[in-house]
Amino acid sequence: MIKHYTFDDNMAVKVELMNIRDFPIHYHNEFQILYVLKGELILQHIYAKYMLQPGSIHILHSCDVHSITSVTDDNLVMVLTFDVEYFKKIFPEFITTVFITNIDETAFQKRDVLRDQIFSIVSEQYNQHPGYASRVNNTAVALINTLI
Repeated sequence: MIKHYTFDDNMAVKVELMNIRDFPIHYHNEFQILYVLKGELILQHIYAKYMLQPGSIHILHSCDVHSITSVTDDNLVMVLTFDVEYFKKIFPEFITTVFITNIDETAFQKRDVLRDQIFSIVSEQYNQHPGYASRVNNTAVALINTLI
């Protein structure tokens, strides 16, 4: 199953706050970052299984086949979905770049910077003060630079 996303005008990132019970096997063309706020989930890729807990940051590349199942019914996941077409214009190698998949304290030294960028994007989209779309897109570009 393929999941399709649409983006608001002038926005390169879509933010969703979700309680996930069972998200069946699927893929999408977009790049995603999952940030677990509460609860535990199992993320199943074709090639690996990950236990996601509060504070987990996980990257899903374009066309990664995956499913998500809750371990605890009470979970909350922030899902940032990035418009691949937008980022390919800025980073021509974006679609073929493989980033660290499961970011924990020891695997990625810039984890705190990445978390701050994620929350900055979420805050801007939530508050929607004038000019927020530009700030979201600029922070998203900075986030990709952090990953690169």
